[in-house]
Amino acid sequence: MKNKIVQKLLRKKKSDSGFTLLELLTGLIMSIFVTGALGFGLYQILKTTSKESSKTSARNEASRAIEFISDEIRRARAIDSNADNANDNDGNGDNVFDTTGKTVVFALDIPDISDNVNLDGDADLLGSDQDPDTTERIVYYLESSSGTNWQGPQVLYRWGPPLDANGDYTEGAWQEEALIDGIDDTAITTSPCDAGDTLNPALGNAAGFYACISGTNAAQIFLTGGIDTTTGDDTNYTADTKAVARAKNVTVDNEEAPEIFPMNFKTLGAIYNCVPDNPSTVGIDESIPWSMRIDFGNNPIDPDDTTTWVHDPKRKAQPIDISTDNALTITASAIGKSGCLSRGNDGADGTEPLSSYTETVPHTIEFMKDPSDPDYNADAWKTFNGDNTSGTHNDPDVKGDGTVMVYKNDSVIPAGFFDGYDYDGDGTPDQDSLGKFLLDKGYARYTNGSDATGGYTIEGLENNERIIAFEVGQTDQAHPGFDVQDAIFIMSNYEFAEKY
Repeated sequence: MKNKIVQKLLRKKKSDSGFTLLELLTGLIMSIFVTGALGFGLYQILKTTSKESSKTSARNEASRAIEFISDEIRRARAIDSNADNANDNDGNGDNVFDTTGKTVVFALDIPDISDNVNLDGDADLLGSDQDPDTTERIVYYLESSSGTNWQGPQVLYRWGPPLDANGDYTEGAWQEEALIDGIDDTAITTSPCDAGDTLNPALGNAAGFYACISGTNAAQIFLTGGIDTTTGDDTNYTADTKAVARAKNVTVDNEEAPEIFPMNFKTLGAIYNCVPDNPSTVGIDESIPWSMRIDFGNNPIDPDDTTTWVHDPKRKAQPIDISTDNALTITASAIGKSGCLSRGNDGADGTEPLSSYTETVPHTIEFMKDPSDPDYNADAWKTFNGDNTSGTHNDPDVKGDGTVMVYKNDSVIPAGFFDGYDYDGDGTPDQDSLGKFLLDKGYARYTNGSDATGGYTIEGLENNERIIAFEVGQTDQAHPGFDVQDAIFIMSNYEFAEKY
């Protein structure tokens, strides 16, 4: 009897276990949402990863292609934009490279392979061409992918001699090789070229791969290609770079390009003020400066072939690749303002060819050669070491008229020399003198004591550095605006240290 009572009591305390149907459905729905959210997130991650991987791969390919092309441009002595000059023949009138159906972007005249001389000295060229009247050119061109196995819509090709594993030209038949696939065929509507440069192909035909060619010496190349992803989220990428033909003056008898050296320069300031054409009404305000353009030219054949730099006080030191086989011409020009009594190139925006400017001040640096060289010119020292009137190459007035001053360590700026501009004409300079300006920049000290009565002495430069100061606005040293502070910068080159 007691056992039955105990069993009843135990059964009353035991509750039913398990989930209701509603609970199961609710849990299932929640699981679906959670799993779906996780799956969607994973899909997005994989999609983004795939897209970015495709972009990275395509950009890497474009970068390698552009670097390859740039390297070959640097080997050249001329960049030819004329498609007709790219057409070659075998001496019998038969075309070896036929431009039919091809959009030629440029051809390269490279000394190693262009002068009918093989690398082993034979006069049979690097390939099948036997025509002694034809200059061989490496050609970069576009062709449609239609009817081929390429993806397209365009393919960038190179016509030229084969290269070995070290990137050197080898003997063998010249051939057409696809350099990169997937080039865009959408024509650009606006030229990206600077004034004076030639867009090739011309606007309306330029698409995917084109170049802004400066003379025959420099080219900025642009490449636009497509990125196809597995997700169908396709896009385009664009890469560009600028390269200079560095073997321009190489002759048939001397096939080695001139050695290229980096020259650096950094601005110290550019102070050139617009004096209004009605100063009695407007007054003279030093807060209305012109812009100052500096051109660096190293091409003795083309004076417009320059590296152009418009003054910006925030810019860091800039490198310039030059050949010390040729002189370097530095030209200062005031640009931008109009309606000024002060001399400058009114309305110029800095993109015009240098030859179109009327108000310029040039200085040519002639790099030294071996004294035994028949072209040796001892006077060339003064272009960067100072005039030798005193026998010490210490006179900074390298042109003799005060418009260009070249200072090195221990050069002296006499007291009262090139006082700052007297804006209001009251006889008292309204800006610091050149010496005080350089003192404040940390490149000069008082010559005697702690005041300027004894002038200034240049210091703080390395032996390979020079301070170059231009006077652009005036030629009369007695004029209150003659201050030689219109453009001041430091240049460095190993040649400057050869004879200090």
